[in-house]
Amino acid sequence: MEQSWLEELREFIAIPSVSADPAHRDDVVRAAEWLAQLVRRSGGEAEVTPFGERELVLGEIPANTNGAGAPTVLVYGHFDVQPPAPLDLWESPPFELTERDGWYYGRGIADDKGQVYTLVKAAQLLQRRRRGDRRPHDRRLPRAGRARRRRVRDLRRAHDSSRSAGVHARDARARRLPCQGAHG
Repeated sequence: MEQSWLEELREFIAIPSVSADPAHRDDVVRAAEWLAQLVRRSGGEAEVTPFGERELVLGEIPANTNGAGAPTVLVYGHFDVQPPAPLDLWESPPFELTERDGWYYGRGIADDKGQVYTLVKAAQLLQRRRRGDRRPHDRRLPRAGRARRRRVRDLRRAHDSSRSAGVHARDARARRLPCQGAHG
């Protein structure tokens, strides 16, 4: 992993975006703003918008200049984390990305900040290769400030009922493409 990517991920993990704790409300907003900036730095557009009780990051990283001819991949993830308690079970501070024996530890690295970060970086790399990419795909990147499957359904209804939710892709003729998704 490039050192600059590791530093970015370290910065993201350091935000204690615990949505279940009202004391971390500002941290959840800060994580949303950080993620929107990451999408923008990655060549896309992003906005933080209120969605229910939490913020939603809506981002898009175009694969090419002819978006109408490219399939779109919709990926959903969340940037909030669970409370780190009990703290005495942690071998290192929970909001400090730490490497031990080739593995990285920190609250959110596996659910779901690490995956969200990886997906945005993958979209960034694909966007940079767009001129030579034989199969461009636009990427839509909604990110929730709280993990809930129902919120994906609500997002779809609120923003564009023609799109399905989850990790999902359709080609230019609206045919479903094979995809895979994971949660925690």
